[in-house]
Amino acid sequence: MSEKELDSNPPEQQEEQIIPSYEELKNQLSKLIEKTRVKSGRSVDDIAYQMNIPVPNLVGMENGTAYDTMEKVFIRGYLINYAKALELDNSDFMELLNAVYIARENDDTNQRKSEAQKPVQAYGLRDLEKRDELPLMKIIPPILITLVVIGGGFYWQLSSPPSTKPLINIEEQEIDSSELVSYTDEYQNNTEYDESTQQNKEKAVQDLLSFKFLEESWLEVIDSKGKKLAWQLFGPGQSATFIGDPPYSLVIGNARGTLVKFNDTEVGLLKFTDQDNVARLALPLN
Repeated sequence: MSEKELDSNPPEQQEEQIIPSYEELKNQLSKLIEKTRVKSGRSVDDIAYQMNIPVPNLVGMENGTAYDTMEKVFIRGYLINYAKALELDNSDFMELLNAVYIARENDDTNQRKSEAQKPVQAYGLRDLEKRDELPLMKIIPPILITLVVIGGGFYWQLSSPPSTKPLINIEEQEIDSSELVSYTDEYQNNTEYDESTQQNKEKAVQDLLSFKFLEESWLEVIDSKGKKLAWQLFGPGQSATFIGDPPYSLVIGNARGTLVKFNDTEVGLLKFTDQDNVARLALPLN
């Protein structure tokens, strides 16, 4: 068949491109994640522990429920970390993830349009009158009861004779010296507690580590005891503050898009940043 004959075919005979639905794309991504994990021979708990995320989050990525509730920026960070944990290229995950959230946005838009096109329920005049009467009938009885109670109280006050008994029996009391000593000891103990609390607050302020993210960036923060204070992806406009045991070990995935302060003093990242825009440093600086 010549090219002219192909071009002369009506559009109805040409194969239409089938666009996968949100559910289909979501299932494809979920199966890909589960398949790669099973192929690696590792369990969900093992990978979730390495990624430092809750196990239900990884389970939700494998069964498809996570994409209905979680934002794309968090799933993207999880998948980058997931591919790194399994030593895989993340391009397939990213391509499917973008398609999933585009389809999700289209589904949400179509749903809003269909809801806007629903016919408004018509009410008759009698139905509207009954609907207006219902709240009024519910309010009237409590109002009547309140008026009766107020009127009864007012009448009782007018009819009751004034009392001639003194309201307070005033007597001179001697001050017990033992109680005074007890109060003094208690005050001293409270003063010592306040001083200890103030010292802890000052120590916390001295170890304060804060971040402001101008662009999307991965962040890892580990203190001197090996505790992971942060191991996650942050979006533009987000900020984070951490208090631990310094020195802190930092890995910042997007150094140019991140501002760092230690004890309210800004830290320059330029000399700690490699050619991939990843900064690695320890705070406080020696």
